[in-house]
Amino acid sequence: MTKVMPDPRSDSYSGKAALSALPPEWQDAGTRITGDEFSAFFQNFKKSSFRYETLPIYTVAGEDADFAAYKAGAPASLTKFHDWHNVIINAKKNGRPFQRVRVVPEPLTLYFCYEVDWYYIEHEQLGLETRFIAQSALPLELKKLLAADYWLFDDSFAGMIEYNNVGDVLSFIKIIDPARLAQLKQARDIALKCSISLSDFLKTYKSLRP
Repeated sequence: MTKVMPDPRSDSYSGKAALSALPPEWQDAGTRITGDEFSAFFQNFKKSSFRYETLPIYTVAGEDADFAAYKAGAPASLTKFHDWHNVIINAKKNGRPFQRVRVVPEPLTLYFCYEVDWYYIEHEQLGLETRFIAQSALPLELKKLLAADYWLFDDSFAGMIEYNNVGDVLSFIKIIDPARLAQLKQARDIALKCSISLSDFLKTYKSLRP
């Protein structure tokens, strides 16, 4: 059975330190913006959006109770995320697809299992396509291009998200520089090509999850 990585949000986790997970060369690659400005991107994009998700765990406001319920074996409770679900549904209706590539941590984290079981399956049904690639299978070319989280909108602007190493959001950075956008588009294309669909991933996941 696959081992599960310790939860970085627990008090016993020895690696708990607020270090930025964003490579230094990207920290000053654009303009820092507010959370509200970043949120507006999801309403204002015209054609497409892509998310590259790399961390083994994320700290999301108001999520601790749900994560604790998941670990206790409770069924999914998704009512608090109706606003986000409506964003996905409306985007799909208007021909503006959401795509995501999720890097699979090795070993798995309980948080990653929580994301799969409570969110990714539901999101796929609503219109957000999620694909998966194992950490050990990341192509060297992709690692050299970028090893950080971002959203790319309409191939014309991007939102980098700076997290610390326990998944807390530190800042948002808007990228419009053509050279940087070219890197992000290339990284997206490689990630999509090398990843597998949710349905294919679940065939393996069911045998690996703790």
